[in-house]
Amino acid sequence: MDEQTKRLFLASGLCLAVLLIWTRFFMPPPPPPEEGGTPATTASSRTTPLADGRPDATTQNARDGSDNGPATLIGPNTYAEGDVDAAPVTALLGSDVPSEDNPFLMQVDVTSLQAAVRKITLTQHRARVAKKDEETPPPYELLRPIADVRDNVTHHSFAVQSLNLLDAKKEVDLRDLNWRMGEVVRDAGADGNAHQVALSATVFDDGMPVIELTRTFTLPPQSRQLLVEWEVKSVTPKAMKLAIVEDGPMGFEQADSRFDQPRVMTALVDADGDIDLSPAYIRSELYKAENHRMRFIEGDDRILWSAVGNKYFTCIVYPVPSKAETGYADYLGRVVAKSQLPVAEADGDVTFEQWIVPPGGLAARQTFNAKFEIYCGAKRDKVFEAMPTAMARNYALVKAPDGSACTFDALAALMRWLLAKVHGFLGNYGIAIIVLVIIVRTILHPVTKKSQLNMLKMQKNSKRLQPKIKALQKQYKNDKQKLQEETMKLYREEGINPASTVLGCLPMLLQTPVWIALYTTLNTDVSIRHQPFFGYIRDLSSPDVLVDFAGSFTIPLIGAVMGPISALHLLPILMSIVMIMQMKLSQKMAAANKEKEEADKKANQTEEPAEPEEENPMAEAMEKNQKMMIYIMPVFGLMFYNMPSGLCLYILSNSLLGMGELQYIRKQLREMEERGELMPKKKQRDPNKPKGKIAMFLEEAQKRAEEARKAQGGGGGISAKHMPGKQKRKKKPRF
Repeated sequence: MDEQTKRLFLASGLCLAVLLIWTRFFMPPPPPPEEGGTPATTASSRTTPLADGRPDATTQNARDGSDNGPATLIGPNTYAEGDVDAAPVTALLGSDVPSEDNPFLMQVDVTSLQAAVRKITLTQHRARVAKKDEETPPPYELLRPIADVRDNVTHHSFAVQSLNLLDAKKEVDLRDLNWRMGEVVRDAGADGNAHQVALSATVFDDGMPVIELTRTFTLPPQSRQLLVEWEVKSVTPKAMKLAIVEDGPMGFEQADSRFDQPRVMTALVDADGDIDLSPAYIRSELYKAENHRMRFIEGDDRILWSAVGNKYFTCIVYPVPSKAETGYADYLGRVVAKSQLPVAEADGDVTFEQWIVPPGGLAARQTFNAKFEIYCGAKRDKVFEAMPTAMARNYALVKAPDGSACTFDALAALMRWLLAKVHGFLGNYGIAIIVLVIIVRTILHPVTKKSQLNMLKMQKNSKRLQPKIKALQKQYKNDKQKLQEETMKLYREEGINPASTVLGCLPMLLQTPVWIALYTTLNTDVSIRHQPFFGYIRDLSSPDVLVDFAGSFTIPLIGAVMGPISALHLLPILMSIVMIMQMKLSQKMAAANKEKEEADKKANQTEEPAEPEEENPMAEAMEKNQKMMIYIMPVFGLMFYNMPSGLCLYILSNSLLGMGELQYIRKQLREMEERGELMPKKKQRDPNKPKGKIAMFLEEAQKRAEEARKAQGGGGGISAKHMPGKQKRKKKPRF
């Protein structure tokens, strides 16, 4: 590998490392919402414990559908009543047992406390690979309860937080309410096979019932969507304005400890019906925000759906519009992203809060209904394409934050399609990854060869023309414009295109989006999850565990980016060895090229003494850096110690194939050099042949530069000191 190639690789690696470190550790969080845009979330002061262990409240912050109202004392005259004679109970909808007799794709555990969902488990996905002598591992928990050990509180998904009476500026706290739960209906739904359960509660004011709340959960068979319906009925002759505040899904686990962070986001629809994705917030951003909350700014747009998910799975909450022609739900007042636990490091507490506000309020003895369709499952194109509603609502947008800004969606889609086709033919994702790397490298081989050829030409040309360029620099050291003209003239006489120095790196840059698209595919495609390779590698979506340690430890200095070591992972170690071999091979090639250049110089040396070559401190520093890289590369490889084995396999196979390809290309280039095909030939231009557009443009630019130089008094014109009337005047004394 020549000097310029080394510099390019080193600069690219350093830039990538700086970018990764900056985005992970130093990127500032999104700006806080504008004043008045985020509701106050100061924890209410409580004096007596509630049913779930939280303290009771003496005051509440009353809120409306847009801004906060003043704090209002909630007395015993306004309260909610559910099932006061029984403890909280749980109802099971569907089943997560993977059998032919089970028509359900998930199991939903509904609790009467807060009318919430304790847990959702997916039937077709498992929590881990099967252990030895284990037929079926446990199901994958998409949503799970989050425990706040500090305050002795358990948070649930879709929990009803409060009912806000906006006219009276009162907030009825529902966080400790045990709702009345009906019997589970096994023959509900349009097909008569859905599971359904209803929960109800009554809100009293001055001892009289004013509102009846009913929340119904329905799980159809062969469906990935949970249906939730609200019925809010006024039982008083007085009209009122109200808002129901409820949480979204929570409990998403990190798919891997180093390269995944659950996100919360919304999809926005504008006046023209176009759908776009809002900013996606991760837990660290929410924790740094004021009150650990970030409001999604709609502006003139409206929220189409809200979602939480990790890199493999998601839960999308879609409010069904009251009028289909509007394209959005007019009763959705606001959506606020938030984290639930008051600690810096937490897992799974990222969620959102949404406000359900009946448009125009609730008239006397009127009933308001709101419906939600909640998608629960994998972030997979094949699944979305099989759901017409998912395609119409553009659920695939939920995958956008998992991609990379350095590639294109079309390329990532092509890589996913190609990987699926290769796997369908071979039946093993590990082998499919290796074959996919071979296919991509074969397709990009002409580009790689062109890049290496351009770099070698640049190196040869710069060394061959260096004496002539130095002579021009000495001759025109006081005339930069003339030096540039003569240098361009020299390039033309030698048959060299000056633009090749810039375009030489272009083939390498063209490859970058392809490799990043392949990397993104292997890192986020749920199809690879729990897929085996061979032997001890039983899950390509997790690190390869050769030997499992009893405990874990952290290496100083690099432990922050490497993560804890709890097992012996072989693939990252092999990656480090291959990186060392790659650096040694590059140094060996560079040394061989240097020896060949020295031999050619001695063979072509004349009897006249040659001028001593000037020392090149940059080259010496580069050589020292290359020697240091031998020791740095193993550390760089170990930074990926806890990376999923599928990604390690990709990097390892790509590095090995890259070494072989580099040797093959260099061999071809040496043969071209021996045949004299490498260096450009001097061309005599035919005077009758018309000039090209680029040549005419350069000639015109050179002519204008010459005219400008002469106008400024340079280039053989009359200098200022010989022009009449231009002599420098003597400075007169001030006194």
